[in-house]
Amino acid sequence: MKSFGRRALILFLNQTNEELRLETQSQRLHQGKWSLGKEPPSSILAGGGDLWQSESAGVGRGTSGSVTYRIVGGRSEQMVVVSWNVPFFGRNCYRGSVLPKEFDIEVQGGQGRHCIVVFIFRT
Repeated sequence: MKSFGRRALILFLNQTNEELRLETQSQRLHQGKWSLGKEPPSSILAGGGDLWQSESAGVGRGTSGSVTYRIVGGRSEQMVVVSWNVPFFGRNCYRGSVLPKEFDIEVQGGQGRHCIVVFIFRT
């Protein structure tokens, strides 16, 4: 049976010496739902990685969302924000932003209806 939904598997790689903690109120799905058992993790260890997944919640719909992680032990404004949009029609879009500027985030992949996108957080 053919699947007409959309799905985004997010792989987040933390290539820094900093532990990250999920800003609980930040995990938002603007469209779709979290895949069963695949919500964003509460923390991502230094040098580690983790994944989460969202999917469309009906025929003819896409999925989009965003999450924010804070650097453990850092100032309150030190954070990493990632977002994704896998629409039913149109191009997929992914964004990553980081504060402070000594860190960087790279985005790789993310093509197709059932996509895998990789966010690489590093110094």
